[in-house]
Amino acid sequence: MDRRHPMNVHVTTGPAGRRQTGAALFISLMFLIILTLIGVSAANVGILQERMAGNVRDSNIAFQRAEEALRVAELEALEYQRTGSAIVDVPFWPDFYAAEGLAPGDCSLGELSDADPRLEGLAWHTLNADQEIFIVDLGVANCQPANEDPGMPTTPSFLVLGKGRGDTDPTEVVLRSIFFWPNP
Repeated sequence: MDRRHPMNVHVTTGPAGRRQTGAALFISLMFLIILTLIGVSAANVGILQERMAGNVRDSNIAFQRAEEALRVAELEALEYQRTGSAIVDVPFWPDFYAAEGLAPGDCSLGELSDADPRLEGLAWHTLNADQEIFIVDLGVANCQPANEDPGMPTTPSFLVLGKGRGDTDPTEVVLRSIFFWPNP
């Protein structure tokens, strides 16, 4: 009979009597580090995707505001055509292109990129904090639409620009169109 005290516990050092070296602890720590790196990487990807989605949203908002401003500018051009007055100053194309140093035939301002400083120098009319418009009277002889019916009376066409800003500061969209509304 074994008369040892119950608190004395006999510990063996392994199946062959060797001491354990802690390999299981080391492997567990490696797995933990790998899983942590995967988790941090997934979090970074999620944050990046959230930022990209925010930028796309901001860009879409700026585009919609620019589209709305463009429609307001077209209505103002129509009002100017009908009454001779609008909420904006409407320069005449020959005077405008000479003052801005533009080509006479570039009725769409196509030679200007959206970052061109001459575009910033235009006399934009502010509708609100996020929208601006610009209108130029191209006249009757300049830049008529290509599909105009020869029997239709000639009326002036207008270069209209609408600028919209997104909810964050650097997001800005400028839309241009040639507006033509025939008088019946």
